Amino acid sequence: IITGVSVILVFQYVLRGNGGLLNNLLSKFLRHEVTTGWLSDPAISHLGVTILNVWMEIGYFMLMCLASLQSIPTEIYDAAVVDGYILKRSDVIRITDDIYNMDMSQRLTLDGLEAKRANIIVGGGRLMSAIMETLGQEELIVRLSDNQEGYLKYKLGKL
Repeated sequence: IITGVSVILVFQYVLRGNGGLLNNLLSKFLRHEVTTGWLSDPAISHLGVTILNVWMEIGYFMLMCLASLQSIPTEIYDAAVVDGYILKRSDVIRITDDIYNMDMSQRLTLDGLEAKRANIIVGGGRLMSAIMETLGQEELIVRLSDNQEGYLKYKLGKL
């Protein structure tokens, strides 16, 4: 999990209005120059901050899901079944609501959930649900590897 400071430093470059990575990619894709001030334009700066927050938090939420899955006894857990499992947005909402309705002492007993994260896991679930809704995705695919590992395997030709 990447520290907030390092993410902010990277995203200052990515979301820069003039010469930022996102604008450069959009310019190539759209075939005209894009100079959107993702963090400096008051009309859309909330979108830039949202992109940054999603990037910072999505990995943590998925890590918590993976940690929870890893705490399931092997006799009832089959990685081949979990990897590729389709998780519906309604399930994310239900699980998040279940955790929300627990008091802190109950949350602290959940396998795979670090004590220091027990007070923020609900926010991560709500964020995941909102991201899915915003992107029009009613389901996501659970993977036991993360995006960076998958990208590395792809680049190395192992997929």
